[in-house]
Amino acid sequence: MRSLRNQLNFSLMGSLMVLVLVLWWIANSYITNINKNMMLGRLQHDAEAILASLELQNNGEIGLKDLQVGHIYQRIFSGHYYVIKTKRQLIRSHSLWDENLIQAQLETGRSLRQDLRGPNNQPLVQLSMAFKRFGQEITLTVAEDSSGFLAAIHQFNLYFAITALIVLLLSLLLQRLMIKRALLPLSQIKNELQQLAEGKISQLSSQAPLELNPLIEEINHLLQLLSKQLQRSRKATGNLAHSLKHPLTLLMNLTESKQLKTLPKINKELITQVNKIQLLSESELKRAKMMGASIHGHVFKVQKEITVLLTVLKGVYPKKKLNVRLNIEENCEILADRNDMLEIFGNLLDNAFKWAKSQIICRVTSNKGVTITIEDDGNGCDKNLLDSLTQRGTQVDSDIDGTGLGLAIVKDLVELYGGSISFAASHLGGLKILIEFSQEKTSS
Repeated sequence: MRSLRNQLNFSLMGSLMVLVLVLWWIANSYITNINKNMMLGRLQHDAEAILASLELQNNGEIGLKDLQVGHIYQRIFSGHYYVIKTKRQLIRSHSLWDENLIQAQLETGRSLRQDLRGPNNQPLVQLSMAFKRFGQEITLTVAEDSSGFLAAIHQFNLYFAITALIVLLLSLLLQRLMIKRALLPLSQIKNELQQLAEGKISQLSSQAPLELNPLIEEINHLLQLLSKQLQRSRKATGNLAHSLKHPLTLLMNLTESKQLKTLPKINKELITQVNKIQLLSESELKRAKMMGASIHGHVFKVQKEITVLLTVLKGVYPKKKLNVRLNIEENCEILADRNDMLEIFGNLLDNAFKWAKSQIICRVTSNKGVTITIEDDGNGCDKNLLDSLTQRGTQVDSDIDGTGLGLAIVKDLVELYGGSISFAASHLGGLKILIEFSQEKTSS
């Protein structure tokens, strides 16, 4: 997806370039027209002076008297030239030396302005006029060197280009600063979303530009909907667990009846299944409550929480003298709900305590994510059964109490946070459980 900042910068740059080009065209055209009009005015003045100096000589030819246009037409290749043409005569200014000007064929009363090349390839602005005087058709052509004007235009274009480039760069820099400042509210929203994931706030702040308020309102509305759905889910699960208590109590009472006592196998099986249903109900209720808190997220401080959890487990298994080795990175944290993580670590360590003979290793590292490794020196598990460990109801040893839901719950929670779980044989001789989280996804 393209960057919004880059799109704005490119749009501004394009707009400024179009504006600069339009301004350059206007300024260049205006200056060019002004200078050419000034040159044309001078040429018309000189043409009028030359016309005023024309006289008819005794031999019937046309000559010049008292020319009032100065000596500039006498200096060779001065850049100021004139040519007077009749049917029988061609009078040229001394400045042309032995060169000539391109003559336009005009009808009487017509005039023509041209940009041509003259002596020594000089650029000229040329004015030709056709008129009738002394009974003769006369064409007068006056020209002026425009190289100075063209050099001035070139210099103007150069200065304009340099100035425009500086203005464009300054405008782009200013625009980047303005865009960065304008996008600061988005950074604030990003920070608030992180705080929301960590459970520090419950909704986004409404202190934002008007354009962002609809987005913030929709996000806050979505959070409220999720919270309400969570409450309904908790209530429904609680009602289900509560509604099962009475039927289960009745079933347990039936096991004390005389009729069932006469059927010891059926009675034992019924007691076993009722106990499993009770454990299943309690586990699902506990799991629903734990998972529900992850709507707003929290930070799970691994070292602190695992230490407390181990203290509890040692109290649950007082007869087992186990050496538990912790290898947890300092200040290691997981961006996830505390109860969800306690459910994961609690189930895994509880399994390890059940099966371990003398030692357990718990290792947690964080490098572009979080890796959890738990190993024990128990009897391990057959390779053929490793893949089925996370299936609901699977028990490796039926002599040990349980519902077979522990690892299934762990697997569901791990997948909820975008992680993966795998099983392998430990070098201690028991089971090795490996869980990997992407740090970005532990904010689920």
